[in-house]
Amino acid sequence: MHSIFKLFSSSKISQRFKYKLRSFVASLFDPRRDDFTQPPDVKQKSRTCHHTREKDIGSPKGSGIPTERTEEVIYATQEILEQDPTTSIRRLSQQVELSVGTCHKLVRKDLHMYPYRVQSVQELQLVDFSRRLQYCQWFLNNIANNNEVLEKIFFTDEAWFHLSGYTNSQNMRNCATEHFHEALEEPLHLEKYVFGQL
Repeated sequence: MHSIFKLFSSSKISQRFKYKLRSFVASLFDPRRDDFTQPPDVKQKSRTCHHTREKDIGSPKGSGIPTERTEEVIYATQEILEQDPTTSIRRLSQQVELSVGTCHKLVRKDLHMYPYRVQSVQELQLVDFSRRLQYCQWFLNNIANNNEVLEKIFFTDEAWFHLSGYTNSQNMRNCATEHFHEALEEPLHLEKYVFGQL
């Protein structure tokens, strides 16, 4: 039995086929079988193994989309991303007719571009700068006069749910070679919103 396993394990068969073949051979040597007197045909098993290697049975088939990164494809990809840096990898793979994984490698390894998210910050008005300075001075004076002020402050979490004009930074990514630290200023209170406090 060990010689059969040695014969089949030395060949280059996929792991799924090895497992199926191993369980099949083990079932042949099962003492509970009625026809245990017949030994397995080693030549037949080697022919099956050879046929499997020839036809490549058991290995998963690819999608058929090309995976080769040529100079023309790299140049075309670079032009597409320069025109619209917000193009997703899936859309890019459709445009250059390559697989998604190949496009991902191409953008990172060949073009050295990475996705950067747009950061949403509060839009500041002219009045806000003086108010910020005034609040900071007031808070520092309170800390200087009373050291226990920070222990008495209770910080809560709150959120604004905008019904229109909301920017989702998860979906807004720009592919670039370096981070531009792009920020999108949004007003604190829009016309339609819902406030939630925890």
